[in-house]
Amino acid sequence: MAQFLTSEWIAALDAAAQGSNALAQALDHDGIVVQQVVRSHSGDEIIYHLALEAGRPRVHEGAAPAPDLTLVTDYDAARSLHRGERNAQAVLEAGQLKLRGTPEALVGRSALFAALGDVFAVVRASTTFPE
Repeated sequence: MAQFLTSEWIAALDAAAQGSNALAQALDHDGIVVQQVVRSHSGDEIIYHLALEAGRPRVHEGAAPAPDLTLVTDYDAARSLHRGERNAQAVLEAGQLKLRGTPEALVGRSALFAALGDVFAVVRASTTFPE
């Protein structure tokens, strides 16, 4: 079990992404890199990114050199998204999700994001949270 937003948790996301044959088969040559920035209660930022590029999908700790899209949330929003308590649209409407970069990069990639499906379900089910 990995604690939310730790290095171990990000490594678990990476293992799940790499282990998904359906996701690997859906990757295209153009690729897309989606970065997540989570601002903690103390003001620190936890940054990781999902690289969906030809080859194997990967989740990396830290900032991407040139992300196509960056999602910025606070800790509470990130936690509610991870737990499935709210969806991205609700968090965006509440002003707790900011988008940076090129949202248009998502256009025409429905098959890729459909393949993402529930790749991270096993990680979600075993994630712990600090109290």
